[in-house]
Amino acid sequence: MTTEANEIVKPFHDRMTVILDAKAVDFWLNPGGMTEEIAARILVPTPKAFLVEFEVSTVLNSPRTDQPACIKAVV
Repeated sequence: MTTEANEIVKPFHDRMTVILDAKAVDFWLNPGGMTEEIAARILVPTPKAFLVEFEVSTVLNSPRTDQPACIKAVV
């Protein structure tokens, strides 16, 4: 699931992956109680304070690359 980008992601893309908080996970895993109103409240951009931003290598630019360098911070 994606949603609009938050302040950290917006410079790179207009969408971001939805990251559910603990309460939202309960609704997501028990969809019997899910309503449109609940979905609208939980499928939102992740708060900026929840994320850590750091530069990574351009090796990440290829979807075929699967190695630790993809998530290693550039110093």
